[in-house]
Amino acid sequence: MAILSAQNLSKKIRGRRIFEGIAFEVERGGLLLLTGPNGSGKTMLLWTLGGVLKPSAGRLHRLMDKSGVAFAPAGRGLDEFLSVRANVHCWAGDAAAAERELSRWGLSPLAKLPAEALSSGQRKRVTLARAFAKRGAGLLLLDEPLQGLDREYRGVLRERLGQALGAGLAAIVADHEPEFYAELKPKILELRPCD
Repeated sequence: MAILSAQNLSKKIRGRRIFEGIAFEVERGGLLLLTGPNGSGKTMLLWTLGGVLKPSAGRLHRLMDKSGVAFAPAGRGLDEFLSVRANVHCWAGDAAAAERELSRWGLSPLAKLPAEALSSGQRKRVTLARAFAKRGAGLLLLDEPLQGLDREYRGVLRERLGQALGAGLAAIVADHEPEFYAELKPKILELRPCD
């Protein structure tokens, strides 16, 4: 049974079609890669799949509520005034898992700094650490996770994503570099701008 499925999913905002006719299924351990040019609706689709936005039309079936979704957004998704450690711990629900992810992502030396003091690459690593540390997650939503990551942490991303899929989590990733994910054998859904 699919952990997440969409049938003829569409989203409009103020009359503008963002995406339409989206259909797919993602099984446990499965990876769906969303590709397409900027403005094709990848980020809005992720927000809709995560339950932040409601679809304008179509059916969306998720085998868990929003608490089972771990989301690493492309933009600013951190509390600027909290420390790096607090940003990860608040979402994790498991202190040991949070500390492991801080270490994996090279964030332990930065743990006491406020998020506002971080570079864009460091911020991306915090959002990824937070998503992978979330206890009880069954679905990972990663929006442009390669953005701002240097080579070392691209390797960490590939490793952690492979481990998560192997543990039975499903993942939906929006990215412009499909070749990075090839060894994980994703299904690919290419989006096109509607208007």
